[in-house]
Amino acid sequence: MVSTIILIIYMGIIFWISSLPSEKLTPERRLGITISQPIKHIGEFGILGILMSLVLAQVTNKTLSVAFWSSVFSVCYGILDEIHQAFVPTRYCTINDMCINAIGSVMVVLFYVYAQKRQYGKNV
Repeated sequence: MVSTIILIIYMGIIFWISSLPSEKLTPERRLGITISQPIKHIGEFGILGILMSLVLAQVTNKTLSVAFWSSVFSVCYGILDEIHQAFVPTRYCTINDMCINAIGSVMVVLFYVYAQKRQYGKNV
């Protein structure tokens, strides 16, 4: 139950960030740090994929099912997030960002599921 609430809150945070104008998306520059957009997208949707994996692991103990559905869910949310940005002034929707969101989701979910299985010897 707690992991589901955390997932929903995190999805809301993604939606809120996507609603911000582009000039507010680089607060790290005040610290003299530059983080590339692809790294931000991979991290953002990778975390989403892990949170979804935690929720699905409570429903099923099948590793492939958890990995597959977590990836599908995260990729779909990434696509919807990009479409949402098309309606926000100073933001835009790109296929490139959709692909980076998808790569981040799938890559991190697969790594997480593999690490869990290896560390605990269980199906997530």
